[in-house]
Parts: sequence; C-alpha cells; structure tokens
Amino acid sequence: MPKPHFSEASKAEQTKFDIARQSTAIACAAGGFVYAVAAGQYNALDLIYRCGYCARPEDVQQPVHAQLAKMHAAGEAPAAIADFRRAMSLELDFERRCAHKVTSMARWATEPSQKERDSILAAERRQEERKRAVELRAVELVAADRRKKTADSIEKARLRAEKEIGT
Repeated sequence: MPKPHFSEASKAEQTKFDIARQSTAIACAAGGFVYAVAAGQYNALDLIYRCGYCARPEDVQQPVHAQLAKMHAAGEAPAAIADFRRAMSLELDFERRCAHKVTSMARWATEPSQKERDSILAAERRQEERKRAVELRAVELVAADRRKKTADSIEKARLRAEKEIGT
C-alpha cells in the first residue's frame, strides 16, 4: 500500500513540516552563519519521511538550479556561471540532496511497510501449511483406500479359497 502524501497529514503535523521548511542557519567554517532555503526544505523532507509520509518530485523547488539553467540558456560567460556556482554552492548542494531524497522517497512510498510485508509473509505461510495439510490428507486417504481394497481383496480371496478347498 502506498504511503500517504504529506498534504494528507494532520494540521499539527503540517505545522511541524512548515517550521522545518523555514530557512535554516548553517555554521560556516569561516565563522558566522549562512541561511540556506534548500537546507530547510531538506529538513522538512526528512521530517516528512520520519512521520511516515511521502513527497513527490514536484513538491521540491529548485530555484538556484532554475537560475543556473537560465544563465546557461542566456549564454552567460563561463566565469559568471562559475562565480554563481561558487556563491550558491551550499544551496546547489542542498537542492541536489533534496532531489535525491524525494526520488528515494518515491521508491520507498511504493514499497509495502514492514507490517504489510509481515502480513503478506504470514498469509503465504498459511497457504503453504494448508497445501501441505491437503497433500498429507490426500496421501492418508489414498493409503486408507488401498488398505480397504487390500482387505476386501484378501477377504474375497479367503472366500474363494474356502470354496475351492472345502469342496
């Protein structure tokens, strides 16, 4: 059974997702903080996953990648594009992480949960046990039928032998 989309979550969970989605301050090696919108989006995706919901690729926005594509399409100078990449490297990295996470989430959303897998395995085990029980009972019935036929044949043979010997 597919996992529910995060839009189906309760209002309280939606609020948690919105709070996690806000821009996230990330400590820089040089000191200070950088605010990354995509990092907040990544945190929200992680929380959505941990709450048992899924997100679709169209739920993930990638404005920095879109801007980069526009720069390429406009034929901007490679140096300007390189400067943009360098300046937005953290955002680009988190946008890639978000894209990867939502792709993985889509695969995960279609897989059955552990509880569903356990119930499927239990049903398969019950079916196998039933098949084995039917086969065993069929063998027992055939054996009983053969014993009965054998006993009947022996009885008929005795009667015939008594007739032949008794006369």
